[in-house]
Order: sequence, then C-alpha cells, then structure tokens
Amino acid sequence: MSRDVTTSFGCDYILQQVAAGQIASAGMVAVSYVQRISEKVTGGSLEESKEALAIAETGATLFCTVGVHPTRCKEFEGSGDPEKHLQDLLTLTKEGKEKGKVVAIGECGLDYDRLHFYPSDIQKKYFEKQFELAYTTKLPMFLHMRAAAQDFCDILQRIEDQ
Repeated sequence: MSRDVTTSFGCDYILQQVAAGQIASAGMVAVSYVQRISEKVTGGSLEESKEALAIAETGATLFCTVGVHPTRCKEFEGSGDPEKHLQDLLTLTKEGKEKGKVVAIGECGLDYDRLHFYPSDIQKKYFEKQFELAYTTKLPMFLHMRAAAQDFCDILQRIEDQ
C-alpha cells in the first residue's frame, strides 16, 4: 500500500477497541491496523467529532472529519438551538483545522434506508446546513448517500447553483 491511501472508520469502533483492550490507546490505531497509511477518524455527531479530534491529536498520521451523520441529524433540534449547534460544529472545525487535524466536513448526507432514525425532511435540512461549514472553512465534504439518489443530487445541484 502507498502513503497516499487514506482509510476511514468511526470513533465508536476505535473507542470500543481501546475499551476492549484490543489496542492500548487510540493513538495506536495507525500502528495496530496499518503501518504506512494516514488514518481519518470520522465524526458522526458533535460529540463524536470532538472525540475524533482528540484521537487525531494523538498521532502525526491521524486526521479527522467534523460533521453530523444523517442518522444523527436530529441532534441539531434536540440541542434546543440548532443554530448554536451548527456554530459549535464550526468552532470545532476551525480549531481542528488550525491544528492541521480536521480535513473534511462530514460524514453528512442522506440515508433513506434508515428513516426510522430521522425522517427525510430533517436529513435534507441539516445536510444542506452542513455545506455552510464547508464553505466557511474551505474544506471538502465527506458525503454519505444511501437510497436517496434523487434528493441527494437535487441538493448538490442547488448548492452548486448558489
């Protein structure tokens, strides 16, 4: 494998492995799983994004994303102040970017196979909101789409047209 390869896995998995004693610390992820690959720890919620940044700070080859996964996007409204929640994500993103650790916004998008978590209208609303983070920070997006191709493409087109 080359140094240009990047893998991605969620914080929960890493933290479970640490808790189970499979790896001694989150910082050992790169050593435990791949020797010459930079690792990207994916944030799926605000709290997971904070954990992802903390993990990324433990190693020179570790990086992370900040964002809210479509199956967790109701946390915006659950926070009591969706705009403050978005601002908290922005603050965390800027902090992590300044440290050279946050490399993308996400994992965000639409997941219609899991509408039992959150309905499509909420997923669409906060998928679009997270583009503001990418625009403001000039970071790429790490996108997720499952069984939502038309709405996903419509949103991407609308964003591109702005």
